[in-house]
Amino acid sequence: MSLQTNNHTHPLVYGVLGERWKVTARKEIIVSAGVFNTPQLLLLSGIGDPEELESLGITPRVDLPSVGKNMTDHVFLISAWETKANETFETYTTPDVLAENIEEWNQTRQGPLSWTLANQMAWVRLPEDDPIIQNYGDATVGPTCGHYQIIWVNGWAVVNATKPEGSWMSVATNLIASTARKCLFPFAPLSNLSLSFWGRVGGSLTLRSSDPFESPNVDPNYLGTDSDVQTIVAGLKTAIRFFTADAWKGFIGNPWSELAAANTDEELAEYARNHASTYVEILYHFTSWIS
Repeated sequence: MSLQTNNHTHPLVYGVLGERWKVTARKEIIVSAGVFNTPQLLLLSGIGDPEELESLGITPRVDLPSVGKNMTDHVFLISAWETKANETFETYTTPDVLAENIEEWNQTRQGPLSWTLANQMAWVRLPEDDPIIQNYGDATVGPTCGHYQIIWVNGWAVVNATKPEGSWMSVATNLIASTARKCLFPFAPLSNLSLSFWGRVGGSLTLRSSDPFESPNVDPNYLGTDSDVQTIVAGLKTAIRFFTADAWKGFIGNPWSELAAANTDEELAEYARNHASTYVEILYHFTSWIS
């Protein structure tokens, strides 16, 4: 544990590494525990679902069952298409040119490294008469908000996958408005938002024991509802329509992996589920499980 001071007046404690220490404050302590350890700390302090806390020998202090529940995050499903482009991002990062390109950036703030791997994106809203909205409700916060995001990448960007031979263009279909969550407040107004969320199970964090040094169980429950799967399939279908447009003929080739053989909604959903365990990236924008 690192104990530091700011101008010798405000002590700051960073992490627990190796030997454990007990620190006693004379006044107040501000704890910044992060996205995972904050709900863990609240639960350990007796703030949460009383039944769950009592089962671990923790005395309930505040009946707040939403602590550790309702987690949501953005989910990236990254796919790739073959391309005849001879200047993808990998072109500028090969060992024979990378040092030169870094030097150009350091000296002029220009050159191929002055732009990012992904600099084109779109937020897409489902039509109001889309069956997803009709059947499950609108999961967004308003009528001008997107349900999914599309990010184009001039290069290979599939995480946890080795780049095949050739040139590739990647696209991420990002689930923005996840419905894999549950409204746990009985006093919530019966709006379309709360009704559409009611009874849906989101990501969760639960304690393994009352030991604060034991890591909690974390279940993000990505693509945990039919509406989430159908929405990410809608994003995939938009990406496919984009890459199969006439403007790309002769330039964009076949998609990578089993996406090339996925033609129906069911096959696209299976592709999304299969890749969710390996090739789905997350944005680490975890939220909604503290209170």
